[in-house]
Amino acid sequence: MVFTNGCFDLIHLGHVDYLEKAHNLGDRLVLGLNSDNSVSRFKGPERPLQDENSRARVLAAMQFVDLVVLFDEDTPWP
Repeated sequence: MVFTNGCFDLIHLGHVDYLEKAHNLGDRLVLGLNSDNSVSRFKGPERPLQDENSRARVLAAMQFVDLVVLFDEDTPWP
């Protein structure tokens, strides 16, 4: 199982390539997604441009993403 995380507010080709490569490192890819509150603290009050549910749905639709989990902290690690 492979885990990675990020805001993914403006998804672009670099994100797609990165996630596909991450998936290829294991059998399953779990993606930790920064919540709206977390993104705002990290990137400023005008962000995110896309709400967490929209970002999660787009990411979950990618064939190489197996699970999306939201986290509200600044980082998924303690």
